[in-house]
Amino acid sequence: MSATQKIFKINGFVDPRNSVWDNIEKISSAASAWTTYDTTTGKWSLVINESSASVKTFNDTNIIGEIVLTKAPLSQAYTKGKFKYANKDQVGKFDSIEYQFDEIDTGDFLNYDYRSIDNDNKIEITNELVNDYVQADVLLNRELKQSRRRTNVEFFTDFSALDLLAGDVITVEADIFENQYAGQQSSRKFRVIEVEETDGDGGEILLKIIGVDYSDEDYELTGFSKFTRLRADPMPPINGNTTVQNNIAEGNGVKVGNALA
Repeated sequence: MSATQKIFKINGFVDPRNSVWDNIEKISSAASAWTTYDTTTGKWSLVINESSASVKTFNDTNIIGEIVLTKAPLSQAYTKGKFKYANKDQVGKFDSIEYQFDEIDTGDFLNYDYRSIDNDNKIEITNELVNDYVQADVLLNRELKQSRRRTNVEFFTDFSALDLLAGDVITVEADIFENQYAGQQSSRKFRVIEVEETDGDGGEILLKIIGVDYSDEDYELTGFSKFTRLRADPMPPINGNTTVQNNIAEGNGVKVGNALA
């Protein structure tokens, strides 16, 4: 019997001992989002990491100078991953989900430059704000797929693109893509990862745009199934957790000492 559920739902305790920024980043990660600074409003905002339509097209009319394409080393792309999360099926315990990249239904491995002979490069994520198997599954899938989008683009444009944010999807039209990707059209989508304001040679204000290869395929939500986990990585209950009990005993000792003083 099939059913639907909310994909991203934060459910857990925020640790006040962490910095505010660390907690914000953990919340953003659990929600599949990025935290970014909006220069137009002077405020921080969230950009959802999801399938998106292109918000702006860049071509000869608004690109200043040359387009630079670079390819991140294949050694930096993940071949496997592990996501550790709080399991709501077993209260007080952590669970984990693991994948080799070739276990993910990507449709076409060539799009990710995947090779079975790649050196192992494992990403390990722990997020106690995630307590659902499907949510952990989706988040790990996206991390593995997007790590293999290795083509980066860099170019300058004018001040009219100031409203562009990190996380936005853009289209770049250039003949270079016909040479770089045989048989493909002369345009390609990229997700913006950085917008930097700089001065041009004539004193004019320019924006440096850096983006990474983008594809809707990374966000497909087919093949994910929810099931009750019967086993999980054990997390000792508070009565059996030596570290917690030692901290409690130490705290009680301080209280008694203060009272006697």
